[in-house]
Amino acid sequence: MRVRYNEVDAQALVYFAQHLTYYDNAITEFLRSLPFDLFDYARTSGQDFNVVHAEIDFARPVRLDDVLDVAVEVSRLGTSSVMFATTLHPADSDDVLSRGSVVWVHADQGTMRSTPIADDLRRRLARHLSVPAEQ
Repeated sequence: MRVRYNEVDAQALVYFAQHLTYYDNAITEFLRSLPFDLFDYARTSGQDFNVVHAEIDFARPVRLDDVLDVAVEVSRLGTSSVMFATTLHPADSDDVLSRGSVVWVHADQGTMRSTPIADDLRRRLARHLSVPAEQ
């Protein structure tokens, strides 16, 4: 993805909160690659994921017109939650621009109470755990 004008501040640096948008878009694409259609799942099941925590550590500035990639891993998988580890880097390099973590909780969208992640999705996510789960 290329950094667009509306994503930068007056210094032509990516506004800090924009990193979360980059992470969110990458997580959505990661889920599609499993394959898992988050939008269809939410529409048909009445269940979805809600962001409950996010962190960012900034390593280097990101500038207007930079071309970027975001790496996504599953760093923790709980009964009703999943933590994604994200790394933003230039598309042509492994240099770290920022690192983050985003925690999603699986919830019934009517009651907004957490519910266990479906077994099929859990198996798909578990295959991408950065540290394999204990048996």
